[in-house]
Amino acid sequence: METVIQPQNNRENNNNDVKLYGWSLFILSPDNCFRKFISKIVHHSFFDPFIILIIVFSTVLMAIDNPLNDPNGPLSTVLNQIDIVITAIFSLESILKIICYGFVLNSKHAYLRVSWNVMDFVIVVFSIISIIFSNMNI
Repeated sequence: METVIQPQNNRENNNNDVKLYGWSLFILSPDNCFRKFISKIVHHSFFDPFIILIIVFSTVLMAIDNPLNDPNGPLSTVLNQIDIVITAIFSLESILKIICYGFVLNSKHAYLRVSWNVMDFVIVVFSIISIIFSNMNI
């Protein structure tokens, strides 16, 4: 069973309709209202540019960070707090896409069947692990 979500922008032609395949996470059908809502968010025209902006911002912050900085100094503290926020944004992006597309077994469009999403997922997992270990002071 397939559900077609109309594009947010009416100027787009109907060939760009988004199709939801199979049951996402084995619980959300293509007709599920919550999944349709998440799909509208993921396919909104501002979603990808916002994520790209956050990636660029994160890259700039990595360039500013220096291992010689005082770990208890104000710059390191602010950069660590911003890193937590950025990781939360990327985690939310992954969760939204997993709900929309399914994780692995949903279809050929599932989240982990797209190479960019695999890279994103690995980065998010390692970022979360890094934050956990940095808070444990190991």
